[in-house]
Amino acid sequence: MPEKDPNNAAYFVEWMRQIMPYISTFFLSTWGGVVNHITKLRNGKKKFQFKELVFDLVVSTFAGLITFYFCRAANVSETMSAVLIAISGHMGTRAIAGFETIYRRVVNIKESGNEQN
Repeated sequence: MPEKDPNNAAYFVEWMRQIMPYISTFFLSTWGGVVNHITKLRNGKKKFQFKELVFDLVVSTFAGLITFYFCRAANVSETMSAVLIAISGHMGTRAIAGFETIYRRVVNIKESGNEQN
C-alpha cells in the first residue's frame, strides 16, 4: 500500500481504484432507475413528479448496491456485474422482491415471516 500521504499521487490512484466500483455502481443503478422512470412516463403509467423520481432513484440505487455485493460474493466478472447492476437498477422494487425471496430461502423463512424448524 502506498504511503498514506494524501499529497502522494500513488495514494490518490490507489484510493480511486478502491472507490471506483462504488461510483460506477451508483452511476449504473441510478441510470437504470432513470430509464425505468422515463419508460413509465412515456407509457402513461405515471405523471412526472420530482418526489416520485427521487423515490425511484433511491430504490434503484439500493437494488444496484445489493446486486454489486451479490456479484462480488459470487466472483462475477466486472463486465457482467455492470450489466446486472444496471438491470437491477432498472427493475428497482422488483429486484428487491427477488432478493427477499432469495433471503427467505437461504434463511429458511416462510412467506408469513415465521422461521422453519
